[in-house]
Amino acid sequence: MTSLFITTARMLTIGLLMAFAGSAPAQQAYPSKPIRLVMPFSPGSGGDVMARIIAHKLNESLGQSLVVDSRQGGSGIIATDAVAKAAADGYSIPFDLIGIAIGRAQAQYPMGTMLGGAK
Repeated sequence: MTSLFITTARMLTIGLLMAFAGSAPAQQAYPSKPIRLVMPFSPGSGGDVMARIIAHKLNESLGQSLVVDSRQGGSGIIATDAVAKAAADGYSIPFDLIGIAIGRAQAQYPMGTMLGGAK
């Protein structure tokens, strides 16, 4: 379970770094203000706990605070909409566990093995 948290934190950190790899050198260093981690889970749920653990680890890595913003409802549409309507500055990040689960399943089971294909 701990390796999932570490892997997820690394994936988020890499995503943040890739998002700003081509930014102009005259801009401020990222992150210069708190980052908002928007999640579609209710406070106190398993997803909320995971988001807060990852936020804590990223806080230590980046040296900037991460705010966990719970926007539950609408099967994740409310949280996704909040991120989509936020400023495109990289300070609002979606957090969804299904993408993590799919990524881990794909790494564990190569294409076709779950459908009875080549092994």
